[in-house]
Amino acid sequence: MPNHLKSTIIVSLLLLCQCATNETKLEKEELTSIAGQKWSAKSPLKTHEEAIAYCANLSLRLPTASELLAVYTSQKYFPGDGYENSSYWSSEKGIFVHAGNQLAHPDPERRAWVRCVE
Repeated sequence: MPNHLKSTIIVSLLLLCQCATNETKLEKEELTSIAGQKWSAKSPLKTHEEAIAYCANLSLRLPTASELLAVYTSQKYFPGDGYENSSYWSSEKGIFVHAGNQLAHPDPERRAWVRCVE
């Protein structure tokens, strides 16, 4: 492979890595304090496995069911949420929290909202 092509590939990879790093930093700056935790913005609906990967990509983690339930103890919903869009994955497989209730759902393809925590 000619040297100029190698250089182009290396520069492209460096720019790609820099963009991914900037995206992660941008997301982390948008964390909001709720119920004593720093939470990410709500992501689109995801399966449990997608939710785990999404949070890991942001260098965050899925909250436990207890952490999610603490939000509902301090207020009715996450800011901007209503009853119909308040189902969130917890870190426990197959467990999500909907409107302040911990529920089990064994279907691995079920989709729920995601909020990650530090």
